[in-house]
Amino acid sequence: MLSYFTEVAPIVIHIRISTCLIGLAIQWGAIGDVGVVINTLGDNDTVVGGTLPQRITSCLESMDAFLSQSHPVVSSFVLAEKQTDTQSDSKDCVSAVLHILGWFTLL
Repeated sequence: MLSYFTEVAPIVIHIRISTCLIGLAIQWGAIGDVGVVINTLGDNDTVVGGTLPQRITSCLESMDAFLSQSHPVVSSFVLAEKQTDTQSDSKDCVSAVLHILGWFTLL
């Protein structure tokens, strides 16, 4: 149900804006300090899909900024630092895809 709402909410907000009503859809990344990430995966330094959990204070600061602008759909997340592997620099695209799929031992 939640994934359905995250897909429909921006559409609903755009419809509201087009009929001169107010609305704001905020698409959050992982939220730190509370919730599933902290309870199951570890701490606020846990990388989830290339992002770090956003601390509650940062969420509130972002929300303050979002409420004072005119865009109907916004997003907030914290990118994790990209780590480069010296061996992966020489890999081609096919090797990278095979590694993601777990078939890296075939090469």
